[in-house]
Amino acid sequence: MFYDLLVLVVLIFVLLFLSGLTSASEVAFFSLPASTVENFSRSESRSKKLVAKLLEQPQKLLLTILITNNFVNVGIALVGTIIALRLSQIFEVELEYAISVSVILITVLVIVFGEILPKIISSKNSELVSSLLSGFVNIASIIFYPFTELFLILTNAFKKRIPKPESNVLVEEIEPLIELGGKYGVIHNEEKKIIKNLLQFPEKTVKDVMTSRVDMVAIELGTELNQIIKVIRETGFSRLPVYQEQIDNIIGILYAKDIIQFVRDRKARKKFDIRKILREPIFVPETMRLKTLLQEFKQRKMHIAIVVDEFGGTAGLVTLQDIITEIFGEIERDLQEDKLFEKVGENEFVFDGGLSIDEANEILGTNLKTTQSDYDTIGGFVLEITGKIPKERDVIIYENLKFTIEKVDNRRIKKIRVEKLKEQSDV
Repeated sequence: MFYDLLVLVVLIFVLLFLSGLTSASEVAFFSLPASTVENFSRSESRSKKLVAKLLEQPQKLLLTILITNNFVNVGIALVGTIIALRLSQIFEVELEYAISVSVILITVLVIVFGEILPKIISSKNSELVSSLLSGFVNIASIIFYPFTELFLILTNAFKKRIPKPESNVLVEEIEPLIELGGKYGVIHNEEKKIIKNLLQFPEKTVKDVMTSRVDMVAIELGTELNQIIKVIRETGFSRLPVYQEQIDNIIGILYAKDIIQFVRDRKARKKFDIRKILREPIFVPETMRLKTLLQEFKQRKMHIAIVVDEFGGTAGLVTLQDIITEIFGEIERDLQEDKLFEKVGENEFVFDGGLSIDEANEILGTNLKTTQSDYDTIGGFVLEITGKIPKERDVIIYENLKFTIEKVDNRRIKKIRVEKLKEQSDV
């Protein structure tokens, strides 16, 4: 009798453990972002690929998990009742009292260890938990396949009989009101455009706003640091995709701010390894809705995603700025802030220290050259010819040019006034 009771207790804890697994898998699988599922499908890990495969049929997956969970919970209730019956016989307790205590105890155990705790844990570690439980869920889908298919047929038949709820307000009804507001000056033209863009936004897809692969600016793995800096300066992009061998093999995203330490410190340059500072890329399909992508960006705290086509190749890229532009239109930047040079006189200019030496030559009509590859800016050129970090208001004469240092910040030349002299002067 005692041995039988021990077996039943062990069995109820096994069933309770299975209940926890099914609850955890439900939360883990269905809280995965679409981009993560896309990455899983491209992963070499079998468990991750299995997660992506199971999520290809989300309705079927959900039914499998729910059916498994219900079978397990019914099993817990049955075993609990048997244990209550055995205990009432051993301790000569009334059966009703034993069953009442059993129901209360089992309910608490199921709620805490079969529902709440597993779901809390899996919600915070959805990627790891889904990978670990993919095999368990797959086995469950095989065992309960007949039940899943039956309920799937019944569910689809029931859904067809229920009419889809229609939106109370249609876009077609709102647009005339917007036009009317614009006509009477209640809504300005810019506001009208933004409202229309917002109304159309739910239907917009990534393909509508992405930068195609032919227009992408990307860096090949192994590109030298100087060349990377040059690309960032020329394009103005703060985030660049990095590919290995071919553009279809994007391995990461390079943030411009991550290479600042290597630009400032020559010793650090020798240790520069682009692989160590790459961020994991987000891969999204062309058909993804922009509102979904916006949620992905918010959740992952990212501003850029790689767009893949139906064959898994790189179709382009999309950024948070693309989405904002789609809603609000092009936002004009403060031109004064972005200027790298300004003409202040007939033969006088104020240059940003970061202006490339080639651009400075083009503007001045000169042929200034540096002997060190590190000094590829006008600020670097001045450092080379002086051999030291000049102070503000220092004046340097070089050939027919007069350099006046206007601003130095953190040992870097920020602003330089350059004047072309009428007569050539010696250094």
